[in-house]
Amino acid sequence: MSGTVSPQTFCRYPLPWLASWFAGGIVIAHFSDIGLVVCGVAIVFAAGLCLVWLKSSTILIPVIFISLGMFCCEIEMRSISDNRVKRIYDEGRIQSGEPVDIEGVLLGLPESGYGGSFLLIRSEKLTFKNTAMEVSGRIRVFLPDENDAENREPGQLDLRYRSRVRIYCKLEREEKFQNPGVASRLAMLDQQGIDATAMIKSSLLIEKLGDESVFLPLARVYEQRQRLIQEFREHFSAPTAGVMIASLLGNQHFLDRETSETFREGGTFHVLVISGLHITFIGALTLWVISYFFRSRAIQFVLATSFLWSYTFAVGAEVPVVRASMMFTVLLFSRIVHRRGSQLNALGFCVLMLLVWRPADLFSASFQLTMVSVAAIVTCSFPVIEKLRATGGWMPDVETPLPPVVSKPLKNLCELLYWKEAVWKIDRRRQIWSAKLFKSVF
Repeated sequence: MSGTVSPQTFCRYPLPWLASWFAGGIVIAHFSDIGLVVCGVAIVFAAGLCLVWLKSSTILIPVIFISLGMFCCEIEMRSISDNRVKRIYDEGRIQSGEPVDIEGVLLGLPESGYGGSFLLIRSEKLTFKNTAMEVSGRIRVFLPDENDAENREPGQLDLRYRSRVRIYCKLEREEKFQNPGVASRLAMLDQQGIDATAMIKSSLLIEKLGDESVFLPLARVYEQRQRLIQEFREHFSAPTAGVMIASLLGNQHFLDRETSETFREGGTFHVLVISGLHITFIGALTLWVISYFFRSRAIQFVLATSFLWSYTFAVGAEVPVVRASMMFTVLLFSRIVHRRGSQLNALGFCVLMLLVWRPADLFSASFQLTMVSVAAIVTCSFPVIEKLRATGGWMPDVETPLPPVVSKPLKNLCELLYWKEAVWKIDRRRQIWSAKLFKSVF
């Protein structure tokens, strides 16, 4: 029949291939100047030809996704508007260190740290030499602690999530103390989504203009995080509180130099940075606890992902954390639909989704390490676990009438982990035949 797909040409894992072709398009666009028009024409032409001539889909689908990758990369590179703060400073319209007035909205509560507090602001208006302009971009401001009684501390300013403020400061966007082999400071700021930084000497340079409407659950999450930070500092020693605040709440500003160097020398500093390791552990632990109270996988999915995303926003919703949460959500959803081989396809879908969101992440070490580690788990660890589960939980049926041929120690270990006597008793009562299985005494 015309248009049908033969079993020989059917691919069980299409999404990893689509993600690979999409990533290839990003690489091509990053190192060449293709242009949006050429990419758009290639997508339309290849898609139209694929619909008309189905037999050519094997060749044209890669062309379509390579072109889509190029198209998304071109859009990202051209999406930095003229009024973006980082573009204003990169083009020299305002020199780094020049005094300006910034008006914007706080994206969270003031982040406490040693010697002061950090404010993350979504800028909306910039005034330079009595000339006001509409701007966009995120700015990080550091406010040192003050002993002068006339000066106000952040708490006295009553700064909250979504407070509108005006700050008089000197924005900086330049390389500092650039040693050979050290990552670019501007590149690190861009990966964090921060356009410029500033340090002000007094809270008198901050003027609160009012409070905007907020999403109350999210505001409560930020408040509880601040309360936990304060309690950690009150009930534990400074080094211990610094480690707990960094590893659990994502605030590394309380780590002292000696503790940081100890973790770096031991090669375990990544434990103190909220990343995919933390998200996976917290998500898995949450799912394990919820599974004791709810058997429905749909309810488990909703509750576990709701808690995980609340935690993601509580620790600052940085790009690596959001990326890990998105991947955990997709992989957990694939567990609900019960599709064979869906884990690898779910990984491919995650990569596609993340690259559409931020194509430039393909060239970041964080993204590459995350993808490689998850791919290794999905392609190597999961199949091994499934084989061990099938060995330990074996019961005679039409497809597997004989027990697995494995060594006795391995068989005993698998049965210890995965054998469920109650399931076997229920299944035996449903059959018209009877049998007795000899399992490990453990």
